[in-house]
Amino acid sequence: MAMDDRGHVDLDTTQILSTLSNETVRVLSLRLNAISPAFATDWRALAGVVGFSPLIIDNIAADNTRGDKTRWVLELWERSDTGASVKKLLFALLSLDLQACIDLIRKDKNIEDGSFEEAMESYRSKSKQPEWEKFVFSSIKDETVDLWPTQAAEKKVTIETRDKTAPAEECELQKESSSTYPEYRPTPAVKDTVFISYYKDDPGHHKKVLDLAKWLNSNGYTAYCRDHCQNDIETMGEQKWTELHYSKAEYILLIGSKGYVANCYNRSSHVSMDYHLLSTELVCQNNLNNKRVIVIVMEGTEHRQAVPQMFLPYPPITWHRQERDLLHRLQNVPKYVKPKVGPKKILTSIKEKF
Repeated sequence: MAMDDRGHVDLDTTQILSTLSNETVRVLSLRLNAISPAFATDWRALAGVVGFSPLIIDNIAADNTRGDKTRWVLELWERSDTGASVKKLLFALLSLDLQACIDLIRKDKNIEDGSFEEAMESYRSKSKQPEWEKFVFSSIKDETVDLWPTQAAEKKVTIETRDKTAPAEECELQKESSSTYPEYRPTPAVKDTVFISYYKDDPGHHKKVLDLAKWLNSNGYTAYCRDHCQNDIETMGEQKWTELHYSKAEYILLIGSKGYVANCYNRSSHVSMDYHLLSTELVCQNNLNNKRVIVIVMEGTEHRQAVPQMFLPYPPITWHRQERDLLHRLQNVPKYVKPKVGPKKILTSIKEKF
């Protein structure tokens, strides 16, 4: 293992599976393989944080030959990104607020207290930065991820990852918890209903969101905006209200902002619930051209900094400047009429006279 100047294990350069004990990885898998319906706190969330695309996550979930999805994600991360390390894994778990998993790594026999405290100090120093600049993992290109290596390498990995000391009941638990998400069955949408997913970055941004909701209502659409439905949320509860109106909305408006990106995996924020529903729908449908989702950015906002990576391929609509374009999307009416194909003109050769 690599050592730093103080003689501690350098968690910034050590690989994950070669450093952590089999017992630690096994218990970590038992925790992350369990499906979390309300919040993004399972292996899918970990894969998204470290940079895997929805397509790769979908392929991992669809392959039933590998039951331990968490270990597979860690293996793919190490093979695809040379910067994958125990320290980055700790940062990813901290960003997901998975304290139990962090404590598990801390108790690992190969992790020294000094190395762990240095990693935590590094995390706390980053926490002083603006929220959207804290933890940035480089996205992993799909072509660099080898999901199915050669048969010999696959056989070797299978032998190394088998834990013969695991109790039978925990093996059964792992087998059950490693199942994928239930098949996505969309609820029939109520016509002319819109669910608005947003974060209150500042009073100016918040006012623009409320103006958008008011404009939608004045144009014949029922807009479900949290600030306008506080009584229903207090009566039904945040999760139930979100799932109900998200499922029956005809369109989902994702209002991009830096705060929205920073809180996608913040369990204390409602944004994490919205983002989990949006990403799950996209992954389960395996459809990045979902016309139900409309990305909105405010004027003067940089698109790439305000929209989660999964939704960057969606062409954004700028509010207020493109009000008419938004109506075209909501009504599913083409902006330009396709011209009719007229009769074909037949040309004849000209005979030249000499």
